[in-house]
Amino acid sequence: MSEADAPGAGPGREEIVAILAAFGDRPPEEVPEGIDSMELAWLVHQIEERYGDSVDDAAMSRMTTVSTALDVLAELRSGRHSPGGPAA
Repeated sequence: MSEADAPGAGPGREEIVAILAAFGDRPPEEVPEGIDSMELAWLVHQIEERYGDSVDDAAMSRMTTVSTALDVLAELRSGRHSPGGPAA
């Protein structure tokens, strides 16, 4: 079983970068660390479609880089995120 297929597993850095690369029609190595608003909308849509996760506005507002997107998505999947505020 791959990491993505494991219970509670979400996307890793490579998948996040690949999703963002597909949005910009560019190679993954050209994806910057920062995520702009259009990229964020695309990323959240793709995560919700692929994983069935729901990303609330508070979580989205924290997803400003690839690294913070990974952190926030991990929090959401582990249940550590509380809507309307940072994880406890």
